[in-house]
Amino acid sequence: ALTQENLQNFIKAAQQAIPETPYIMIDLAKTEFLDYSAIGALVSLADQTRDAGGELFLVDIPPKVHHVLTVLRLYDF
Repeated sequence: ALTQENLQNFIKAAQQAIPETPYIMIDLAKTEFLDYSAIGALVSLADQTRDAGGELFLVDIPPKVHHVLTVLRLYDF
């Protein structure tokens, strides 16, 4: 699960990587749950990578997480 409790280290690592390469790939294969703070963080990271001339990619998205992203209209975002 990616939740508010474990989000800070994840965000910090991703933000440190953006100056090196603005193309960030996040493997969600083992992710069973994203809370709203995690979803907001992914949206923010997508904005930051775009601002740096790159893009955020989510790969190996489990069906439950895919469904949530689709319902929130964030799958293509």
